[in-house]
Amino acid sequence: MAKKIIEPILRYGVAALFLWAGISKLARPDLFAAAINNYRLLPYSAGVALAYTLPWFEIMTGAGLLVKRVRAGAALCAAFLFALFFLALLQALIRGLDIHCGCFGALSEPGQHSLMAALVRAAAGLAAARWIFRANAV
Repeated sequence: MAKKIIEPILRYGVAALFLWAGISKLARPDLFAAAINNYRLLPYSAGVALAYTLPWFEIMTGAGLLVKRVRAGAALCAAFLFALFFLALLQALIRGLDIHCGCFGALSEPGQHSLMAALVRAAAGLAAARWIFRANAV
């Protein structure tokens, strides 16, 4: 019974999060590229390439969560993105980088508080994506 109530709530919430995150980054990929490169994990050109492709991947993941036929695969993609983002945030916190997460493009707030909030959001998102996958896997 709880599965029938909780799964749609989580699915719509995660889908909205990915759609919002992807769409908000499309307007200013240059700002998103700067946010990616502030993590100091990738070469500059890879960060720029990621800034132009990741928003579309996020939008497709969010949309996929709304389509029954591809829902389980989209949940795996969401879990993968949340896990990667969690690790990127964690290394930024450990290294003491004073950057904004870049989660929502130009709408992201700077500072460590933002990174900690994004880390918690990524962990919760990973748990939600796992729940969605398990509820929809054949």
